[in-house]
Amino acid sequence: MEPNTFIWDTCGPHTIINSLGGGIIQLKYALNSIKLLLLQKQLSNNYNLIIQLIMNDLHKYQINYNIIKSSEEIQSLNSVNLSKCCNRNGLLAYRNPLIASQILLHIALNQK
Repeated sequence: MEPNTFIWDTCGPHTIINSLGGGIIQLKYALNSIKLLLLQKQLSNNYNLIIQLIMNDLHKYQINYNIIKSSEEIQSLNSVNLSKCCNRNGLLAYRNPLIASQILLHIALNQK
């Protein structure tokens, strides 16, 4: 599957969603962290605590718009290295952090 949006395509919607108290997160990174939480024995089956921990960490998974840092990098962009500017790891846009955390936990629990 080809990535079909670039990071800058989400900048405007991200700003609007942020103003409403939500955000846009990178799905792959969030799910990887949640799976690590689920492996911790002291957290096993304590889903309310896990949801709270996910909610506290949502800011860590927000889209990062500072991937290209220098004018030299901009000048050297071509179709090969432009791929690092794609939203290739999935996105989750949310308005309510609690609901986003519940969705992320559900996906992590049911993902193979």
